[in-house]
Amino acid sequence: MVLSLFAGQDVRSYLAAEKAGRLRLPRLCPACGGQLWGHGCYERGANETGPQGYRRIPVHRGRCRQCGRTVSFLPSFLRPEGVPEAVVVGADEHVCYPRIRQASCFILAGARFVATNADASFPTPDGPAPGTGAIVRAVEAATGRRPQIVGKPYPLMFRLALSTLPPNTRAVMVGDNPETDILGAHRAGLPGILVVRGVTPGSPAQAAVFPPGALVPAARGPLSSAVEAEDGASPAAPTPRDFRTPDAVIGSLLDLFRTGVPLRGWVPPPYPWPERVSPGVAAVVVDSERRVLWVRRNDNGLWSLPSGRVEPGETVQEAVRREVL
Repeated sequence: MVLSLFAGQDVRSYLAAEKAGRLRLPRLCPACGGQLWGHGCYERGANETGPQGYRRIPVHRGRCRQCGRTVSFLPSFLRPEGVPEAVVVGADEHVCYPRIRQASCFILAGARFVATNADASFPTPDGPAPGTGAIVRAVEAATGRRPQIVGKPYPLMFRLALSTLPPNTRAVMVGDNPETDILGAHRAGLPGILVVRGVTPGSPAQAAVFPPGALVPAARGPLSSAVEAEDGASPAAPTPRDFRTPDAVIGSLLDLFRTGVPLRGWVPPPYPWPERVSPGVAAVVVDSERRVLWVRRNDNGLWSLPSGRVEPGETVQEAVRREVL
């Protein structure tokens, strides 16, 4: 769940606006910039000075159509005293344990967890160096909370940048990391050009590193995979529809000003990029009268076939039996 705090409201003004239907709730997910839709509300307690004393506060929430997160619109007066509104994790070459511990304590106390980007590493002449994502992972592991990432690979930053340009302006993303630069560009509907040092556009080396539809695997960096591919190993592309597949590969920024750089047109597939893929099951149960079993979901009240995820250590047959029975 993602918390989105309202600033500058006290208990009485919040309740008056809520009763009159004048609460201006955000329409975009703070984590990915996707559209939100109504998902009900719940109550939390709050202390109020005066004869009213302790009051129950309705807290509205919505669900993101793109990333699936539930966003709770929490009034700022419900934040514990002394806890900041948000903890923002960015690049810091002098990060230390006390700062990670303090950030974790604030987040566990209710502060919003925000990260500037998720880059685990970045290339240097001496090899990959730890990036912002490495610090973010430390705080994420300590708190068990997922951050709201405002930078790559989420489309919010791209959309904000595009909003400053004139209408119908053509834009392209150039970066050196398929996991953040190319993925972020494609999630925002932009073509993405990948920079791989030593690769000449249109050369056999480029075709060896990134054949049509090819991709550097998620667990490996672009530079190490490029070297292995040039030695004859294939980087094993899962599908050309993968959002991390670059539309062009260049060896340096100078290649952008030369002719003959082929740019594949990015056509977004009719589904959002999944942040994770989990195994699941669904069952079709038909009785002797050819009637199909339907169940009503607890999360949204809709009717569907019996379905759910496969739990750790559970076989597919056991998961189907659990969902049906």
